[in-house]
Amino acid sequence: MIFSRVDCILCCCLGSKYPDRVIFLVTSVCPVYCRHCTRKFHTTTVGPESYFEQGEATSWDEDIAYIESHPQIRDVLLTGGDPLMYSNDRLAKLLEKLRAIDHVEIIRIGSRFPVLAPQRITDELCEMLASFHPVWLNTHFNHPKEVTEEAAAACDRLLRAGVPVGNQTVLLKGVNNSPDVMRQLMLALVKIRVRPYYLYHCDNVVGVSHFMTSLKEGQAIYESLQGHITGFAVPQYVLTTELGKNPVMPYEYVKQGDIEGEWHIRNFRGQTGIYLE
Repeated sequence: MIFSRVDCILCCCLGSKYPDRVIFLVTSVCPVYCRHCTRKFHTTTVGPESYFEQGEATSWDEDIAYIESHPQIRDVLLTGGDPLMYSNDRLAKLLEKLRAIDHVEIIRIGSRFPVLAPQRITDELCEMLASFHPVWLNTHFNHPKEVTEEAAAACDRLLRAGVPVGNQTVLLKGVNNSPDVMRQLMLALVKIRVRPYYLYHCDNVVGVSHFMTSLKEGQAIYESLQGHITGFAVPQYVLTTELGKNPVMPYEYVKQGDIEGEWHIRNFRGQTGIYLE
């Protein structure tokens, strides 16, 4: 994992949770500070100097050198904060450095701009991103009310530029912890061609415990999606720990029987059967 801060030049190469990818925290600044944010330790407010003046003081040399020296890294996720806080030109400079590394195959960007400030997703930005393909973008819709015409148009601009858009929803008590709301959200996303990617179990960080549901409730909501809506509209339900993102979907769909090669299966309607290998 790589941290790169705008408020101080810092490169901290920690042990990676996955063998072929790194998280590159390129900024500590966000366009919005989500109450449920899991990175409260990292995000900051903009100080008296302008953000872009702070940003220009940051060097990526150590970060790029780390990625260059680890040929197993094929996937780099730019996040923060929000990488789209950078100007197009500054973001292009970083993408150019990453694209110059032969073993970096995929560049991903995590951003809430398509949801909360869709005017940032301009044709110029999309054209610039397209010049560094393959570039992917994951955003963060939590409720069907956030799928506005403006947000849909921003995602459409990215998609037309060849940038696949995925979504990472956080399960939030009192916001989206009902089968009906979650179903509406996932269907609204696929209507605008945004692929539901993750459903995160809410992290228990400072000031967030009142948003948390139980894992049992989360699994029940996941089951309310499975089989009831299009398969690619169902996200992967995960719990984030020091071990990484751990799938916590119900596993009662398939169980090994007492006989070798015998499997007991169950569908979303509760109907059961036996599969013999």
